[in-house]
Amino acid sequence: SFLNTLIVNMNRYAKHYSKSIIHNTEFVTQEDFIYLINLKALGSMTKMQLIKKNLQKKPTGIQIINRLIKKGWVEQNNSSKDKRSYNIKITELGVEYLETVMPKIRVATKIVTGNLTEEEKFHLIYLLNKNIK
Repeated sequence: SFLNTLIVNMNRYAKHYSKSIIHNTEFVTQEDFIYLINLKALGSMTKMQLIKKNLQKKPTGIQIINRLIKKGWVEQNNSSKDKRSYNIKITELGVEYLETVMPKIRVATKIVTGNLTEEEKFHLIYLLNKNIK
């Protein structure tokens, strides 16, 4: 229970600083920039893959994706594998906007990760990803 409490507290701490990132930007929620970061890092994927990657429910994820499409930061195309689904990818405009906000994101990340070394950060990433499928 102590570990769970620490993770919940870390989440609250991270959310607090994420809100400071979106202040004075065109992002509506922290998920907006997290979705863009995932698309930039991982490339094109289906809507459901992105939603699952972000551990969100379908209606919320679709709302976020539609908001990003409306802003021109993400585009969708019919999937060549499954005609019922869409592949989405970050646009050049999305990359450019994300890059303008990345300095704020990096500052918030540095605050949240505190005095962890680079090695400790990579180890923490490994451990936190270990059980996420």
